[in-house]
Amino acid sequence: MESSLLSIESLVNQVKNEIFCKLHSHSDAFVSPSAYDTAWLAMIPHQNNHKIPMFSNCLNWIIQNQKEGGFWGETNEEGIPTIDALPSTLACLIALKMWDPAHPNIESGLRFIELKAEILLKINYQNLPRWFVLAFPAMIELAEAHALPLVFPHGLVTVIAHIFLMRQHILETEELVGAEERSCFPPLLSYLETFPSTYHFDHKETVKRYLSSDGSLFQSPAATAQAFIETALMQDINKSIYLPITHRKPFNPNVVPSLKNNDKSKVVDPNVVPSLKNNDKSKVSTRVHTLSNS
Repeated sequence: MESSLLSIESLVNQVKNEIFCKLHSHSDAFVSPSAYDTAWLAMIPHQNNHKIPMFSNCLNWIIQNQKEGGFWGETNEEGIPTIDALPSTLACLIALKMWDPAHPNIESGLRFIELKAEILLKINYQNLPRWFVLAFPAMIELAEAHALPLVFPHGLVTVIAHIFLMRQHILETEELVGAEERSCFPPLLSYLETFPSTYHFDHKETVKRYLSSDGSLFQSPAATAQAFIETALMQDINKSIYLPITHRKPFNPNVVPSLKNNDKSKVVDPNVVPSLKNNDKSKVSTRVHTLSNS
């Protein structure tokens, strides 16, 4: 077990050094941080003590980089959060709840979800990115599993339930890694962390088959982190997994950029997505089983 951990940490340090050298050699280079991916690495428990995170620097980055308004994630040119802020904020809240359940950042993050989810979904829901359709329901499920008290406007319940159905359609119709000429990119497997427990496949053999030569799953920090968590007791696999902690410039070893190509594909379904009830300001606590059965 110890040798496995040392192998992973060695790979992490190697990647950190390689990417920093590349950034240093190109003065205009800039790799934007991904709060979502950083949160996933922060969720990994230390192999020798499951009560602490393996990468405490990632957890510290989350604590120190919550934005005004209570969110984590991307903003537009005016500093307004984009739809990325919803799954990113949920992921960061989950990481905090795992290791520091009384941290005050949790309350402000939950408040952001309660107040801003409606407007962000209203702006984007008729043209939702594929990555969001996969990640957002998964983060709701995981947040509920960690007893985070999510509150959404009542008018969003049906909309969120429909996003769950859209994710289910993707999971039922896409191959994990399809033939190159007809597959989506990034492939479905690069979103391993979003798969529900009801999605069955041979995790061990699949991870072994598709690990890249650098030890990652399609250079996705979140998917690679999930693969490591799932295979933590399988030393024949996890000694090879590369957890890509990389930098932005200036040097910052605590931040994880998203290394996979941006998923530009959209999931558009204006005929069946219900309208938001803008005048309905009542709030409800939305549980996963309620959404799934709506």
